[in-house]
Amino acid sequence: MDFIGDRLLEQVNVFNETDRRVAGSIAVGDPAGETVLDETFDLAPSESGNDNEGSASGDDEQSVAVYDDVWGEAGSYEVTVELTDT
Repeated sequence: MDFIGDRLLEQVNVFNETDRRVAGSIAVGDPAGETVLDETFDLAPSESGNDNEGSASGDDEQSVAVYDDVWGEAGSYEVTVELTDT
């Protein structure tokens, strides 16, 4: 399972497992207070609906936003996620 996860996912992953479009933003601040991620996303509804086994492959890729190179140094990070019209 870790092998598959390493192939499909990055350091920060946002999944839409709902039956409607989800848009918003995500920001991550590092231990020094610097912003290391500041992105918006607009995710399609999940093909799997309420399936807890949601997939990040095939047709479902549009319902996942992935971001790499976020975690740098050890310490506490602050993550903020805001959803619009949800």
